[in-house]
Amino acid sequence: MKFTELIDLLNLVQINVGRGPMPKLRCLRINYCYDLGMLPGELKPLKGLERMEGAATPKSFITRLQGIDSYKVGHVPNMTMESIDFKR
Repeated sequence: MKFTELIDLLNLVQINVGRGPMPKLRCLRINYCYDLGMLPGELKPLKGLERMEGAATPKSFITRLQGIDSYKVGHVPNMTMESIDFKR
C-alpha cells in the first residue's frame, strides 16, 4: 500500500497501525476526521513516507503534530495540514 486516505471518519479518535503493515506507504491523507487526537508512533519508522496531507483537521491535532508528536512526522518532507475550528 503506497497511498492511504482517511476521509469523513467523523468519530475516529485514534489510529492503530501495528508493527510493519505499511512499509511502502508514501502518502497519508487525513480529511474531515474531526475527533482524531493524534497519530500513532508507528509512523516514525516509515522513512519512505514522502507526503502527509490534511484538510479540515482540528487545530489541536495540528498543534500536537507541531509539538509533542513532531518526532512522529519530522522525517516527512512534504506536509500540508489545514485546520478547522469545529465545535459539536
